[in-house]
Amino acid sequence: MLLTACFTGERPQFAVTPIGGNPGSPTGNAAADAVLALLEGDPVVPLTATYEVTRNMGPVTTPAVVAEDGTRRSVTIGRVRYLQLGSIQTCDLDAGTCASGLVDERVSDTGVTNGFDASVPARRLRIAVARATGEITGSHEEIAGQDATCVTVPQGSGSELYCALPVGVIGRWLAGDVTIQLTSLSDTVDDAAFSTVD
Repeated sequence: MLLTACFTGERPQFAVTPIGGNPGSPTGNAAADAVLALLEGDPVVPLTATYEVTRNMGPVTTPAVVAEDGTRRSVTIGRVRYLQLGSIQTCDLDAGTCASGLVDERVSDTGVTNGFDASVPARRLRIAVARATGEITGSHEEIAGQDATCVTVPQGSGSELYCALPVGVIGRWLAGDVTIQLTSLSDTVDDAAFSTVD
């Protein structure tokens, strides 16, 4: 006897939790969670944060600026600007042209992507904690006149440092492949940061 049946609805799927957990979830380490709470929370806007981004292999240092005012976001890395102004665009400031979406390939030579100010170091910190090879320690540093919350995570024979500012952006990130240093922070935003030319 043959039995047949019809199944309706969506097929069940396995939920895959990324290494170190999803944004907002605890890692089990208080020092790391304090930094993650800042990087994964909503930023305090308006803000303009200026950085030096160094790809350690080379090394190559590139200026970068992040500007947000609550409805608009601009991330400029070298001569490439990522704009979220309702629509999302990636702009070449020299040519004055823009492409739809976030095209991170445009800055592949810098060692970072458009989320370098918060979401990317937060994800990397979660992975580092999951793979820590020693005791994770918390600390505080003064960066751009603010009390930065920091965590040092041993990785192999070295370590990685992540420092987040109360406004919700990275202040210092030292890793094997990249060094990010905040050089200035303002609670104002210049409209020029949202222009497609510079």
